Amino acid sequence: MAILYQIFIIIVLTFVSLGIFNLSKPYLINFFKKRKWLLFIVMFLVLFIPIFFKTYYVKSLAFQYLQTTLFVVTFLTYFELLRLAKIEKQKPIVGRPKPKPNRIKKGQ
Repeated sequence: MAILYQIFIIIVLTFVSLGIFNLSKPYLINFFKKRKWLLFIVMFLVLFIPIFFKTYYVKSLAFQYLQTTLFVVTFLTYFELLRLAKIEKQKPIVGRPKPKPNRIKKGQ
């Protein structure tokens, strides 16, 4: 029964994390678009929070779930930014042709 409870918790955390990510994606992408390095630092700070706060982390399941959710959201945001940057680089450069200077005079 404990295994089913853990699987249920993992499924719930997955849906909560994806829901938060999808709701906050436009705001996070706009905020961190030029500051990917800041998001990378925040992601690793959230990852290593348990090292700094071991006593709170061991006692509270809510703190563990919150840390996991925040890490997943920042992780997904970072890789979404990398995907968008890759798409931007692959866009072809579209140049307009130069107008010919004497074309108007010849047509009249």
